[in-house]
Order: sequence, then C-alpha cells, then structure tokens
Amino acid sequence: MPAKNRTISAFVMFPNDLVEEIKAYQEENKILSNNEAIRTLIRKGLKDSQE
Repeated sequence: MPAKNRTISAFVMFPNDLVEEIKAYQEENKILSNNEAIRTLIRKGLKDSQE
C-alpha cells in the first residue's frame, strides 16, 4: 500500500488553552470531529508556512 494512503496514529498532548481554541474552531466551522478539526488546522498551518 502506498504510504500516502496509510493512516498513522500519533499521540499528542495539548495545553488546555489550545484545546479550547481547537474546540471553538471546530464549532465555528461545523467540523464533526475533534480529530478532523486538528487535521484541518495542521493542513492550513503547513500550507501557510509554504507561502
């Protein structure tokens, strides 16, 4: 299976204030899961860092 199609689990710890910001982002953007909100924010950050 190509590496890009695999899902890897990663354990990450966040400070409480960051968790609250992620939850707010999730609610504001009607994202169904916390994990998807985190993935979306990471993708946005990576995209912004490449510009």
